[in-house]
Amino acid sequence: MTSRKFYPNLLKPPVSIAILSPAESDSLPVWSVFMPQLGTAANWKIARSFPRFAIDLPVTLSGGKLVSVISARIVDIGLGGVCVILPAGEIRPGERMQLEFALPQTTSPIALMAKLKYVVEERHGFQFLTITPEQRERIRRACEKLSIV
Repeated sequence: MTSRKFYPNLLKPPVSIAILSPAESDSLPVWSVFMPQLGTAANWKIARSFPRFAIDLPVTLSGGKLVSVISARIVDIGLGGVCVILPAGEIRPGERMQLEFALPQTTSPIALMAKLKYVVEERHGFQFLTITPEQRERIRRACEKLSIV
């Protein structure tokens, strides 16, 4: 693991970034960001293979153990996955399903398989499983115009 501290202009105290090698994580290198919470001794951690960007998009979920198609909202997106707002209990971590959504200012939707990695209240984190290079490039271009979260 490599660790670096940097001092962004607006953040105090400094933020530490650790890059975990594939041997220390599941498969891909992972960026871990550690930043102390103001007013508490606890630290919080975000571990991602790709950064996420704020967005508000409709998405449909199907397959897996679902008996019908579910409509929901994507609240952030990255090259490796999305965060979808759903009522808790609809699906469980580990389930695989089809996601379909259209990026801003595009006409054709992106349909791909994704695995539910985590659930925190209504926030459901999905990892893309079957993303083509063309789909990844479309998402990358859309992310260029968005704010990082």
